[in-house]
Amino acid sequence: NTSKAETNIVKRLHGLSEGIGFIQSLKYSGSGKLTAAQFDDMLTKLNNFWTVPGSDLLLIRDQISAAYGLDSIKENIK
Repeated sequence: NTSKAETNIVKRLHGLSEGIGFIQSLKYSGSGKLTAAQFDDMLTKLNNFWTVPGSDLLLIRDQISAAYGLDSIKENIK
């Protein structure tokens, strides 16, 4: 959530790299809530830290939130 509006480039890059690590950990957790292709699509959207739009970050957040039942708190996740 914070990376989509972050103006400090160092903080934005740090947040985006944490997001990639988080997505990869979910991908290999074995929960089966999202497919490998869905995770790969998310990671592709994050492929270029310099150009990833905030709208893609929101799409990724919403997809994970829906799959893991976090919709009621997704606005508060930082």
